[in-house]
Amino acid sequence: MPKEEGTKTPVKTFKAYAPGSVHVDVKDRPQLPDQDQRRDLFAAIDRATRRVYVELLKDQSATAASGFLKRLIDQAPFSRSNAILSAPADAAPLC
Repeated sequence: MPKEEGTKTPVKTFKAYAPGSVHVDVKDRPQLPDQDQRRDLFAAIDRATRRVYVELLKDQSATAASGFLKRLIDQAPFSRSNAILSAPADAAPLC
C-alpha cells in the first residue's frame, strides 16, 4: 500500500532495561585450520549497560552452559535479574 505524502512511519524506541537483564546467545563456530577441534561461542550481553561476556567452549552441553552462567554471575559487576536465552534447537537444555 503506497504511503501518503507527508506521513511518517513512527519511530520505535528500545525498551529500557535495568542492569542485570542479560541476553545469552550460543553460536556454532567452524573448526579453524590451526585448531584440533571446533569451539562454540557463548556470549552474554547486558541489555542496559551493553557489557559483554564471551567464552569459547568445546561443546554446548548442559555442563558447559551451566559453567558459563556461573562464571558470568561471578564476573558481572551487577546482580543478574533475568536471562533471555537464544540457542540452537538442538542445544542441551540449561536446566
